[in-house]
Amino acid sequence: MGILAHLLLLLSLQATASLADGILGFNYGSHWSNGTAKTASDFQRQFERARAVRGSPSHARLFTTVQHGTADDVIAALQPAIDTQTKLLLGLWPYQGGIEHELIALNRALDLYGQAL
Repeated sequence: MGILAHLLLLLSLQATASLADGILGFNYGSHWSNGTAKTASDFQRQFERARAVRGSPSHARLFTTVQHGTADDVIAALQPAIDTQTKLLLGLWPYQGGIEHELIALNRALDLYGQAL
């Protein structure tokens, strides 16, 4: 991977802090800038790259629990987070008139992954 690609990766993974808890992590969106949904392998690769950065936090902040392009499917990031031991801060994005889709996806995620999250 070239220097430009690494630089773009680092810029896209903006470090963030939760001031209330003092938790550091990277933000991850559900899709790429061209509108393509991220897959489990995309998230796996991003989580592994973030963990490879010396001194980087092991937390990921997701803006949504819904897989991009679906009504309420669980986002593809959850299994890769479990596999890479990345702790998640799950966001709920109330789009298209309500938060119901987020809550459905969150409940499905808990049913699928339970305590592993």
